[in-house]
Amino acid sequence: MASPDKYLPLLLAGGKRCPGRMMLCLCPSWVSRLPSKTLPGLFSLFILKAVTFEAGGYTYLDTFSSPCRVTYLLEDGSVGSSMGEGLDCPTCGSPQLNTLTEDVLLNYQLLGGKGVPLPPMLALAYRPSVGLVSPHPSLMFHSIQEKEDLQETMEKVINAFLKQPEVQCSDKVSSLKQGHMFTFRNI
Repeated sequence: MASPDKYLPLLLAGGKRCPGRMMLCLCPSWVSRLPSKTLPGLFSLFILKAVTFEAGGYTYLDTFSSPCRVTYLLEDGSVGSSMGEGLDCPTCGSPQLNTLTEDVLLNYQLLGGKGVPLPPMLALAYRPSVGLVSPHPSLMFHSIQEKEDLQETMEKVINAFLKQPEVQCSDKVSSLKQGHMFTFRNI
């Protein structure tokens, strides 16, 4: 549910990766809200009509005799009032989606677990939870237990990370502070 100009690259790329599954609804009347069968008190969105994106950049205006259930909603408010409130699917800006997308280390591990090639990453955690990190060949994870050791350990670990051949040949190294987590990754 958005203006097509803002999200056209995303829609075209999505059409290439999963033809017919990326849909653009230009009008609120093209979707229907029904009470969720799986989560009482919430609603499911169903697409009645949409512009579908296919491989090769082809688009079609489709009307669905059996409405398609929305699995993720991206909206920017440009086509009217918010459809994303009280839904059983994730939406841009929803708390459940933000919890996942804001956790850089979790996303790194999930993507790596699915075989996505990842740049080298260094993560430092002060007293992390047990089982916080699963091993990955591109991830250097260091746990720091005492505050007194924090500065000295950080300097040693960061210097060792920056001397790795994979990092030395990269164009950029960036840092991100997330709570007590610092990550350094090759971009």
